[in-house]
Amino acid sequence: MTTRRWRLAAALLLAWGLAASAQQPAPLRAVWLHIRPDERTPQAADAVLGRCQAAHLNAVFLLVYYHGVAAYKSDLVPQEDFVQAGYDALAEYVRAGHQRGMQVHAWFVNADVEYAPADTVLKRHPDWALRDSRGTPTDWLCFARPEVRQYNADVMLEVAKKYQVDGIHFDYIRQPSPDYCYCDYCRKELKTQSVDLDLFGGETLPAVLNVNANPVAEPTTPQVLATFGETVSVRGEKYAPPPADQMPPAITLNTCGQGHVLLYNWSAHQNRARVLGETLKNFLSRYAPQGPIRFLKSPANEVQYGTTSLETVRDHFAKLGLKGATLAAGQLAQAQPAGVVIVPAIYRWGPGDPEALRDFVKGGASAVVIDGPVFAMDNAAIQELLGMKRSGRYFTAEMLLRAAPNQDLVPHSDQEPDVARLREQRARWTEWRCNNVTEAVRLVRERQRKEVPKVQATAAVFSRVDSAREGVLQDWPRWVKEDLIDYALPMAYFEKTPDLKDALDEYDRVVGDWSRLVVGLSLYQNQKGAVPRDPALVVEQTNLSLARHPRGTCFFELHYLDDPIRDALLQGPFAR
Repeated sequence: MTTRRWRLAAALLLAWGLAASAQQPAPLRAVWLHIRPDERTPQAADAVLGRCQAAHLNAVFLLVYYHGVAAYKSDLVPQEDFVQAGYDALAEYVRAGHQRGMQVHAWFVNADVEYAPADTVLKRHPDWALRDSRGTPTDWLCFARPEVRQYNADVMLEVAKKYQVDGIHFDYIRQPSPDYCYCDYCRKELKTQSVDLDLFGGETLPAVLNVNANPVAEPTTPQVLATFGETVSVRGEKYAPPPADQMPPAITLNTCGQGHVLLYNWSAHQNRARVLGETLKNFLSRYAPQGPIRFLKSPANEVQYGTTSLETVRDHFAKLGLKGATLAAGQLAQAQPAGVVIVPAIYRWGPGDPEALRDFVKGGASAVVIDGPVFAMDNAAIQELLGMKRSGRYFTAEMLLRAAPNQDLVPHSDQEPDVARLREQRARWTEWRCNNVTEAVRLVRERQRKEVPKVQATAAVFSRVDSAREGVLQDWPRWVKEDLIDYALPMAYFEKTPDLKDALDEYDRVVGDWSRLVVGLSLYQNQKGAVPRDPALVVEQTNLSLARHPRGTCFFELHYLDDPIRDALLQGPFAR
């Protein structure tokens, strides 16, 4: 080749390279953003976005629809009080964001309408609710219903057409767990497809239950009431149940002094199976027929884990007609040992608290322990209370629970289940529910392309693929592959960087196309409440994510972006 041709070829290659580079969007440096009560003015919107710009962020995902209420002017759904008073938050953020050259995406909490005011969607359409095996409604929408999917699309597209947003953003586009939906509509539809939901209702054991277990192990003194049996479906091998010869018991009854302790050795408060409620009622009738019900709280546990488990357990008990007061663990020493104390997923204990609980029970009270105190199993008082020696390893799966013989607390049947059929039916039910959620996404995508083609559609999704699909019926890699969203934002909020690396490796295998992924990273950690993370950890995880060349990163949440984190980012991955 002549020198002239070499030069021409080099010039063409350079031109192609420059053109391709010009077509590549700038990496997204985004943040999720809640509007706080003191930020509901135009001046506040300017100040908040000024903070974002100072941190070299170029996009915000603004929460505009939650609890079924709009932070914008809507003809379809109830509006926040500040919108009714004249402040259109979304309009102000779009204005101020675009003035700064920043993208503004409208963020929707799609399925979860908990804490909704009286005139929101499930109050008007109670039949749209997800239901558990007892038929009890939840505060979540059932996407099996075409009218629910249409409603969801109408809400999102109203915003996309009224406001100059850059994108509409799904969140909570899933179910809360696999324990739903048993509503009349789903039962009717599944019957036409030969899926028998009565196989999973949990009236008696054996029954298939969703198990998230932080178990305690090696029983010494308790009576085993139920065992974990065959696995029906798993959520990744990393968290698969242990072999049968290493499996901890599922439900136990221990005598401690004059009192008794019922242990559910997994997060049973997340299940709605009737058999668990009947077991509880049988225990209370026999061992705590009189006296108060108390719900125990541990400040040491709340520092790291918050109060969600306590609130969930109280709500679950209330639906069983069981109500009581909350008592701090440190107050047990002064309480009369009577009735029953409920111990909801308390993993960490303050000094002297285990001994106080043990002595309370030994004095004649009863206790119900839900999800064992795994980080306190070296404490002799906890060992005596439960009759267990040590902690087991975490596992999660859908499993067949079996009642032990020669006991009458756990309702049980002598009918032996067909495990192969259970697995086949569960797989078909899971696929059907995943498809319903996917169809909700698809409908929005089809309308978005037709009605507002320049607006992007994106989704915040569970960080681990197996947990997303099997645990909350969210098959988000399919959404990427079928182009139902422009990109996914897996919420990789890991406190340990090796866990983040594992997740990134999984995205490599399952998705592969990093231009369709924005890595969601956390700015906070639980340490005496939610506090900003160590800036070095934020920078480390940001660099690790950017090394995969994703479409960008997105932080949760802006209000934890303190000056030390901002400065560390500006001196590192976000330096211009």
